[in-house]
Amino acid sequence: MLNRLVPQQNNAPFAVPPVAFICALIGAPLVVALFGFFILLISVFALYFGGPLYLIFAGPTFYWYLKRRVPNLLEITLLALALNTIAFVLLLTLVSLKPNMFNLNDILVLYGGFGSLMSAIWGATFCALYRSFRQAPT
Repeated sequence: MLNRLVPQQNNAPFAVPPVAFICALIGAPLVVALFGFFILLISVFALYFGGPLYLIFAGPTFYWYLKRRVPNLLEITLLALALNTIAFVLLLTLVSLKPNMFNLNDILVLYGGFGSLMSAIWGATFCALYRSFRQAPT
């Protein structure tokens, strides 16, 4: 199913440099938090709430994407939004199974609202960092 959604480009699979990938994956939320620090500390709190989910979902998915396609800013940003939607639905399912464990309003605001915004920004930053690290001279 996913192979039809994201078809391989010519000359695929592409080599994904591990250092560039890991530095961009971990560096994207940190760079956004560093530059967005003065905007009500939202990006810093997003590291705490969304960082683990970002690493769990985006790491393998971005690696899978980069093995198949040349990095495109719009595609990676939309992929990050789709991953946030999947994580949000999983969290809502968890809330419905254990209603006393989480507050539904908190989940809706944190992961549905701010999470969508931050996932798009983190995805775009990941793409920009990955492109620059991959093209850096060794």
